Amino acid sequence: MKKVHKPAMVARLWADQSQKSAKTATGTFFFEGDTIYSYGNHFPIARHVKTKRGHVILLTLNAYSKTTARHVALVRDVCFQFNVFQVYDIEAKPGALFKEYRKRVKNMIDADAKAKGRQSHILHHDGWLLSREANKFARHFGLKSRLAVS
Repeated sequence: MKKVHKPAMVARLWADQSQKSAKTATGTFFFEGDTIYSYGNHFPIARHVKTKRGHVILLTLNAYSKTTARHVALVRDVCFQFNVFQVYDIEAKPGALFKEYRKRVKNMIDADAKAKGRQSHILHHDGWLLSREANKFARHFGLKSRLAVS
């Protein structure tokens, strides 16, 4: 089985879980099992997770370089068939990730309160979308907490 591929194929093979591992020729983008990495095991960018309601992907919101941002985008592009939850720490426990969602929504609400005109409308809509994502996350992981969506 071929183990060295172009970046887009590494992402595709990881999403499909059609082999246990693969990497790019440079070794800067690779996966082992359910987790895909950028520039080493110290920076996981996405992970397959089995939940109470099925299979989901946890995808990082972190991208410290242009190359890592490109790796994250490649992964996002191949995950269209999954429920994808964007979080800062893909290895954290679901309860901690839900608290993170709550904090992100609160920050958007606070920014919306200070914004004017179109910017306020955009922030309100983004906050609404993030609240819905957080609640979907909670359902998938069997959490009782929910965020108000208004």
